[in-house]
Amino acid sequence: MTRITLSTGGAGDMLPRRRYMSAQTLLKYSLWIAPQALLAILATSMVRNRLAVDTPVFFAYVLFSLAKFLLRFGVFHLMGGASFEYFCVYWSLALIDAMFVLLVIHEIYMLGLGAYEGLTMFASILFKWSAAVLVLVAVVTAASASGSDLTRLAAGIVTLDRSATIVQLGLIILLFVATSSFWLVWQRHLFGIATGMAIIISIEVVSLALSARYGLIFANTYSWVKSVTYLCGVLIWTVYYLRREAVVPFTVCDDDLRLQEWNTALLRLLSR
Repeated sequence: MTRITLSTGGAGDMLPRRRYMSAQTLLKYSLWIAPQALLAILATSMVRNRLAVDTPVFFAYVLFSLAKFLLRFGVFHLMGGASFEYFCVYWSLALIDAMFVLLVIHEIYMLGLGAYEGLTMFASILFKWSAAVLVLVAVVTAASASGSDLTRLAAGIVTLDRSATIVQLGLIILLFVATSSFWLVWQRHLFGIATGMAIIISIEVVSLALSARYGLIFANTYSWVKSVTYLCGVLIWTVYYLRREAVVPFTVCDDDLRLQEWNTALLRLLSR
């Protein structure tokens, strides 16, 4: 019987081995546990201070991230990192995570530009087209891949996940460019979410590029970089929410009408 090699992009290397735990493995173990502890603190703070209602999608993403870790961790220790079960769990949750991140970015757009109907309509259309393109790319990749059905499915899943990461980075960059161009004042917690996302996603894109260039040689480094970056992103979210100040809505300078002009122009364009 032919054995199929299943890959999780080196992510399994960040989990502790069940029999032997060296100092390096303990450090990797800490890098897995630390973000989860911060996420638990963040979720508790959001509930206690009634902040979850302000960003419900982000709050749901925090809870999902905790559940994702527990499920992956449990399956890894029960079935092993090279098992088919872990492969399925890993990539299924990775796809849900990718879609969740897009929803969080969409929520930031909607909350930040909610006062401007034209801009929010444009943002919604942009996200819908992005999702459609991602699905199309994944289907084409899976259909054109050679090998068994499992191999083709895996190729489509991996392509969708990586394409989603690139789209996420583009949307985050567009958000920062728009806010700086229109002199928008960020709400503190939204800025924290966007900054943490930007760090995680940008490093992920760079790591994917290096992985494509160097292959398995970069796999171990990739797992380290990804874990450290994720820890930094979660730390930023937690700090911004724990030190959250009074809510300051997105505003524009009175003497700068560029945003209103763009909003009006988009409304006219989209109403045609």
